[in-house]
Amino acid sequence: FGRRARCADIFWPLQTMAKVSTKRSAKRWAEPTWAEQVFQIDVRTDTKTKDNVTLTVTTAIQCAVDPDRAHDYYFKLSSPHAQVSSYVHDCIRSLLPSLDLDKAFESKDAMAHNIKETVAKAMEQYGVSLRSSLLAKFPRVFPRHY
Repeated sequence: FGRRARCADIFWPLQTMAKVSTKRSAKRWAEPTWAEQVFQIDVRTDTKTKDNVTLTVTTAIQCAVDPDRAHDYYFKLSSPHAQVSSYVHDCIRSLLPSLDLDKAFESKDAMAHNIKETVAKAMEQYGVSLRSSLLAKFPRVFPRHY
């Protein structure tokens, strides 16, 4: 308590949020900050099809934080990965049970597009923009025989 507080000590949450430092060199200004980088969330979902086949679907969601809305992302979301995962689970579990296994394999692109629209609309208010969604793994899981 005997020392004087520096300006950097007072504004540390904002510096952490935007990776802003007053000591950045000219070379580092050209590098992208975390708010401009794309990150990927892999979501595994277990569900059944209409013909009672159990599937484990892995969905890859690529997101980025809008630099103008970084405040909303940093302060309004406590767990962005869990939030995106829950929207993906909900979307897949509403689509796949209405399709047969063959139709599910045929409509992978349509499901990926539907997931992207749904999650993008829900996460827009938090400053997260979706770049793409892809159903990465769509394997068939065989039932166990006891």
